[in-house]
Amino acid sequence: EFRGACTAAADAACGPCSAPPGNAVHTGASQPFDADSCAWACEGDFFRAGSSCEACPWKTSSAEGSDAVTDCTCVAGYTAAVAGEACTACAQGQYRAAVGTATCNTCPAGTRSPSASVALEDCTCMVGFSGGSAGAACAACAAGEYKTAAGAGTCT
Repeated sequence: EFRGACTAAADAACGPCSAPPGNAVHTGASQPFDADSCAWACEGDFFRAGSSCEACPWKTSSAEGSDAVTDCTCVAGYTAAVAGEACTACAQGQYRAAVGTATCNTCPAGTRSPSASVALEDCTCMVGFSGGSAGAACAACAAGEYKTAAGAGTCT
């Protein structure tokens, strides 16, 4: 990468770019004689903080070129009140498939999911509840019947 008023003859006004800061890449044209091609951007999962790139907070991610901590959003299965804050895992019995700062979704009745679940299908029937498919509500076993394992199945 080069900067300055470069020409094909590489005159004296042309000089090499300095190295970008850690976790950054040059974004200028790859042609060595393009003027002022020393621009840089932070890699994904980092944001620009002045003349450096800082890592996004815990369990957040950002696109390449992010220029503020608020560009860092929670990964699936995690939530935060405000963009740019460290995220916390969705609790057991909750899930969140999308990235961002939205609240976690509650599993259907009679189901439970592990913490940090990323899909409705992670919600499966609890012990003592019966149902067919993951992500669907489950019904409590009738009096005198039982089901000792979590997941799909019938009460006996």
